[in-house]
Amino acid sequence: MKQLILLFVIVLGTVCNPVIGIAEESSNTKDPSASESEVKYWITSTGKRHNSSCSYYGTTKIGRYTTNKEEGSPCKKCGG
Repeated sequence: MKQLILLFVIVLGTVCNPVIGIAEESSNTKDPSASESEVKYWITSTGKRHNSSCSYYGTTKIGRYTTNKEEGSPCKKCGG
């Protein structure tokens, strides 16, 4: 009976709070306050550089924005 109650509490907690286990966005992933005319790049945790036309731009869980084109290695898809 105790196991059933424990299982119910776990399921209820997961349903009520579906973001359990998802890391919060850190401050270094937010878009810097650069002007729109500046070219921006997304650097992933693996060091790949993506430009704004790439489908990976800003979408990976861990990464950061930069304006430095020399940083990271270019993506094979977009050329970074």
